[in-house]
Amino acid sequence: MLEPADILCADVLTWDHLVAHDGFKVLDMFQAVIRGTGTACDTTRCPVRLDGGLLKDPPGSCVIGEHNAEVDSRYGL
Repeated sequence: MLEPADILCADVLTWDHLVAHDGFKVLDMFQAVIRGTGTACDTTRCPVRLDGGLLKDPPGSCVIGEHNAEVDSRYGL
């Protein structure tokens, strides 16, 4: 209905259909991250490319309070 009316639209995909889609595969959207505790997990990445390169960064999110001692020491807290 929208396409014949020249209204920009796209399919809404389920997760299974998304990861099977050729465009998703070409974007190489998965990356592995490792948290400070050593826990590894696979996740999605930012689809933006800079100078043709993918934005992937293996360090994952920190555990709450993981860097408190370092920050306290640095700022004399």
